[in-house]
Amino acid sequence: MLKVESVGDSLPRLQASGNSSNQLLDKGKDEEKIWTRILSEVSAKSSSGQQSSVILLGDHKCGNHSLISKLEKDKAESASKGASALEYHTLHVQADIRDGSYAYQLGTAGALGPAESVTLPVWLLDGDETFAPLLHHALPPSNPSRAVVLLTAALDNPGIMHSLRRWATVLTGQITAKYDNKEVKEAKSLQERFWQEYVEPAESSMSASIMQGMDDPMVVPLEQGVLNENCGASLIVVITKSDIAPLLATAQWEKLLVQIRRFCLSYGAALFYVSSKKGHNTQQLYKYIVHRAFGTAFTASPQMIERESLFVPAGWDSEKKIEIMKESVGDVETLEPTREKPVVKESMTEAEEEQSFLARLSSIEVAAPLVKKQPVEEGGAADNNTALASFFSNLLRPQGGKTPSAASAAPLDPAAQLDRIRSSTTPKTDSTA
Repeated sequence: MLKVESVGDSLPRLQASGNSSNQLLDKGKDEEKIWTRILSEVSAKSSSGQQSSVILLGDHKCGNHSLISKLEKDKAESASKGASALEYHTLHVQADIRDGSYAYQLGTAGALGPAESVTLPVWLLDGDETFAPLLHHALPPSNPSRAVVLLTAALDNPGIMHSLRRWATVLTGQITAKYDNKEVKEAKSLQERFWQEYVEPAESSMSASIMQGMDDPMVVPLEQGVLNENCGASLIVVITKSDIAPLLATAQWEKLLVQIRRFCLSYGAALFYVSSKKGHNTQQLYKYIVHRAFGTAFTASPQMIERESLFVPAGWDSEKKIEIMKESVGDVETLEPTREKPVVKESMTEAEEEQSFLARLSSIEVAAPLVKKQPVEEGGAADNNTALASFFSNLLRPQGGKTPSAASAAPLDPAAQLDRIRSSTTPKTDSTA
C-alpha cells in the first residue's frame, strides 16, 4: 500500500518533471529559432554586401602593393609580395554619417547605414597575363557591375597607354567568359546609367530635392565617344607614382593626359593620380572605391590643377572638354612614352685574370718613359720637327720655293759691275785696221 502510494505519488511528480522539461526544450527551440533567424539575416545581408569586390590589375612594379597598404590605412606591406598569382586583401568599410548629406549621383541610395560595417574583399592579380583565368574567382558571382576594377599604371612607364589597353582587354575577355549575355547587357546598362546620372557636387543636393519622389529621373543621352568599350564593370584608372609629375615637361604632361582621358572616356572609367610615397589622393581613392561598391555618398569635386592629385570622376569628362586641352598641345597621337628610359642590353662580361691584367699594366708603365725620353739629334733636328720651327722656316724660304745659294747671296762690287756693263755696250774694233 505504501509502495503503491509512493509509486502513485511519484508518477505525478515524474509527469510534472517531464512537462517542465518539454517546456524548457520548447523555449530553447524558440530561442534557437530567434538566433538562427538573426544569424540568417546578418549572413544574408553580409553576403549581399560582399557581392561587391575590388580587383587590381597592372604590370609588375606599378605600385599595386604600396597602394593596397595605403588603402588599408598604412598597413605594413606583405613580406611575400609578388609571390602569389592572386592575392587576397580586405578593406573594412563603415559608413560615415558626416558624409551622408548628399551624393553626387542622382540615383544613389546608399547600401550602408550609419552604423553598419562590412568587409570589402580586394583581389590583386599578378602582373603576368597567364594568370588572367584566376579572375573567375575574384569577379562577383551575380553581376559584373558589382566589380570595382582598378587599372593601374606607373607614371614612369614608357608604355603606359599600352599597359592600360592590354589589361582592359584581359578584363573584358574574362567577363565575357564568366557571365552570360543577359548579365553583361544588364551590367552595361547600369554603367551607362551611372554615367548619365552624374551631377556636380554643389548641385547634387538641389537635384536630389527636385528629383525626390520621381522613380525615373530624366537623364541626357550619352555623348559621342563615351562608353564605346563598355565591359560592364566599374572601372577606375589609377596612375601611380604621381610624385614625379612635376618633372615632366608641360607639353608632354598635357599630351599624355589627353590620351589617358580619352581612354577613360571610352571605358567609362574614373581617373586618379596617386602617390603612395607621399600619400597624394590615396584616401580620396578609398572613398571613391567605397562609393562605387556600396553607393555611399561622395561629394568631392573634380581636380584638374594639381598634377600630383588629379581626379576626374566618372560622368564628368566629355570629348568637348578634352578638345579644349588638345588645342593647346597640338598633335597627341605620336606621343607614347612619358619618360625616356635608356635601353640596357644584358650582356655577359668576363673579368680579366688578375695576373694578366697586372702584367699588361706593368708593360704600359715601362713603355711610357721610353716614348717621352727620345734622344735629340744634333744640328737642331728636334727643333725643325716642331711647329714653331717649321713656321719660321716657311717665312725665310723664298716664294719660288728654292733656297738661295751662297754665290747669289754674296754682295757685288759696284765698280766691277760698272766696268762689266761698259764693256758689254762698247763696240769691238777690228785688230787689222
